[in-house]
Amino acid sequence: MAKEFISGKSARTKLGCTKDFFQHLVEIGELEAERTETGSWRVSRESVDAVKSKLNTVRNTDEENQIAILLAILAIHN
Repeated sequence: MAKEFISGKSARTKLGCTKDFFQHLVEIGELEAERTETGSWRVSRESVDAVKSKLNTVRNTDEENQIAILLAILAIHN
């Protein structure tokens, strides 16, 4: 089965994250993404779904601790 890709904007919407956090997820390798010739992002749908699953485990915590908890979870899974 061929790998499916979505745009960076669609990925951010699906994840409910900012451009900066999206960029961070790409930099640390959590999102499989690449730049197209036009400069837009092409993101693996599978990697978005995996990150979304991880994010859902911390969405119910208070906002102040969400980033720290998420980074800890991502570190454990890598």
